Amino acid sequence: METAKKPWLSKTIWLGVVTALAPFVPGVSEWISNAAHIETIGMIWGAIAVVLRFITKDKVSLGE
Repeated sequence: METAKKPWLSKTIWLGVVTALAPFVPGVSEWISNAAHIETIGMIWGAIAVVLRFITKDKVSLGE
């Protein structure tokens, strides 16, 4: 039987939370708003997502 982990232990969910909150950080929002950085942002986010996929093992469960 596979073990399920709580959502707050998920690295992928934390990546989503950080991504969602990043625009509210003054220095980060300024850097993100520069259209010249859009490719860099995509490459960084994509690379992190791929790495997390390789190191993630357990399913996330909202129930018991």
